[in-house]
Amino acid sequence: MSIMVGSEVEIQDRSGVEHELIEGQRCMVTRVHPGELMLTVWDGFNELDIPKSQTKEVKTK
Repeated sequence: MSIMVGSEVEIQDRSGVEHELIEGQRCMVTRVHPGELMLTVWDGFNELDIPKSQTKEVKTK
């Protein structure tokens, strides 16, 4: 599966966003940046940019 707007992702590595996110936290993707290397995620309070490589898509049933 590919990560797209509306996907739920789990934070695997919070380097660069240590003050905003915790590892294992689940967030909703609100934007996939051109080139698909960066994501904008919503954690319920803020929108944050994080490298796609630092996330893992959560499989939905």
